[in-house]
Amino acid sequence: MTRVFLGFAAAALWLPLVSYFTGGVYGQFWFVMTASFTLPLTVVLAIPLFFLWRRRITFWRCLLAGLAIGLVGALAFLAMTNLAAALNWSPGLIGAGVLSSIVFWAVGIWNNGALAGPPNPGVSNAAI
Repeated sequence: MTRVFLGFAAAALWLPLVSYFTGGVYGQFWFVMTASFTLPLTVVLAIPLFFLWRRRITFWRCLLAGLAIGLVGALAFLAMTNLAAALNWSPGLIGAGVLSSIVFWAVGIWNNGALAGPPNPGVSNAAI
């Protein structure tokens, strides 16, 4: 479970950290702005989805979840700003959600033997 926790932390914080280090004098501002989206989306959407799919997680389900969470983030951004800004930033926000799901998969799920449950003769685990 430690790797899963690290996966969620990495998925939620990679974009704020990139914003911080590339933001120049506004690095702290951009860190707070991006973290105000990534952390709540991780806690409210990603963690419950993980517990819902815990024994049936695949790479493709992670990508689908990242796409959906990125879309929710883009819709939340639209609710807080105007349409022109949302249309400009939405592809990047959705892409960040997908990239976060790949980061989560790489850090928390891929080759994580702790997630393998007891064998179930009726279920194929080939895609895990």
